Formats: sequence, C-alpha cells, structure tokens
Amino acid sequence: SMTVTDEVGATCTDDILYSVGTPPAITLDAPANGEVFEEGEVVSFQATVSDDEDSPSDLALSWNSDLDGEFSTQGSDSTGSVLFTESALSVGTHTVTARVTDTDGLYAEALVLLQVNGLPTAPEIELSPDPATTEDTLTVTITTDATDADGDPVSYSHAWYADGVLSTASTASTLSSADTTKGQTWTVEVTPNDGHSD
Repeated sequence: SMTVTDEVGATCTDDILYSVGTPPAITLDAPANGEVFEEGEVVSFQATVSDDEDSPSDLALSWNSDLDGEFSTQGSDSTGSVLFTESALSVGTHTVTARVTDTDGLYAEALVLLQVNGLPTAPEIELSPDPATTEDTLTVTITTDATDADGDPVSYSHAWYADGVLSTASTASTLSSADTTKGQTWTVEVTPNDGHSD
C-alpha cells in the first residue's frame, strides 16, 4: 500500500496484492556431468523435482540443449521422479538445461554437460603384395585416412586373421613371412579410434 499526501493534507492510496511463494527444486541424477556417449546412443535422463505448494505432477518441465534446442517436456510422476531417454542428440558438446516451473510461474534450473561423440569413418586400405608368396612380408597400407566428425586425432589398430581365425602373430601393419604357410588366406582388419570409440 502506498499513500501520497499533498501540502493541504489530502491523501490518495493505491494497493498491490501479491503473494510470496517458494520456487520448485530440481536435482539432475543422470547423466553424469562430462559423460561421453556414442553418436546415436540412447541417453537416459533422470531428475527429481519438488515444490512446497504444488504436487510434483503439476510441475512443468522443459529440457533444452544449447545445440539442439528443446528436446523434451517430459514431466514427473507423483513422487517427483523424472525418467526418459533420448537418442537423437547431435554430435558435439551439449549444455543441457532442465527447467521446472510451478503453477505460480516460479522456476528453478539445473545444468549438465555431456558429449555426443561422432564415430570415425572407415579408412580405405590396401594389402600387398598381391599375389603373395611364403617369402613375402604382408603389409597393409592406408590409402585414405579415416576422418572424425569432432576433429579428434585418429589412431589405428590391426588384427590379422588366418583362414578366418584371429592370429596373435602381429598387431602391427605388417605380418612376417615366417608366420605364413602356403595355401592360407590372410585377412587384415584395420580399426580407427578417435580416443573415445572405434
């Protein structure tokens, strides 16, 4: 209430009616801050919400990524538990903001940082010599490097197979002639890794 009085003692009064409420509370339980997920992997989001005046199921929730925008409005059950999954987050580092709003318009926010890792592409390779003899060292050459959507450096691992069976003779880009026998079929598998995933 505000009252104004002039020099002759006349007054006028105006009132504003308002209520003081308590904003809701939210706790993010999953994912863990800084957690890394594969591109296309299902990410589980879990939170707990509460409010002094409203029941949890009356609270409105909004889940936003700084890369993808709002991706869910999944609310809570009657106990205040929120659980849903999302698999369509784009590649990159996301700051996810969960906002809970009560029926008075008061709100609270919680943040979590997560990374969706883009998988490296498959390289193109060449095995030589072709044809090979029992006197030849087999060598695999990468003719086109793998690339990574996040720009991470890519390393390679090698697996050699004799007649379809994994061999322990080599994990390098070469296989010694001492490990081969006439009539064998040798296959090499080259796997790129971006520091997170193959």
